[in-house]
Amino acid sequence: MMKLVDIISTSSHYLLLVHLLHLLKWTLNVAPPQKTKKRKADLMIDVLERQIEVINCGIASVSDAIKEGNINSNKGIATAEKGRLHCYSEDEVFSEIMNIGLPEHLQLDAFLLLIKSQLKVKAFFGVPSDRLLELLMKMMYGSRDA
Repeated sequence: MMKLVDIISTSSHYLLLVHLLHLLKWTLNVAPPQKTKKRKADLMIDVLERQIEVINCGIASVSDAIKEGNINSNKGIATAEKGRLHCYSEDEVFSEIMNIGLPEHLQLDAFLLLIKSQLKVKAFFGVPSDRLLELLMKMMYGSRDA
């Protein structure tokens, strides 16, 4: 025999069950009391109330799980965004080269050097602004592998 909980799987069935419970209670209050019918109806009401309680607990559990999943998902997205490397555009690179005071005749050479490697761009933007010119000169003239 199927349990009532197995049959009630959608919210419309749940609402129907609640409506049936209210109808039974109303019938008991309006109809003339007959001991066996009243006892059976009382038992049915008890069963329905327990089933509604079980369903409410299930709905609350699912709701809590969804909320927790959303919280964890939002934390994961925030962490992923923090870990994502910023990809500097050519405009950003050239603009910064112009801002640090590199002589104009060296600006294009510096630009071409930096855009060859994302690692060099990352290093360039990772240094404090007061040391950028020094770093760029080392990259351009310091060592061959820089």
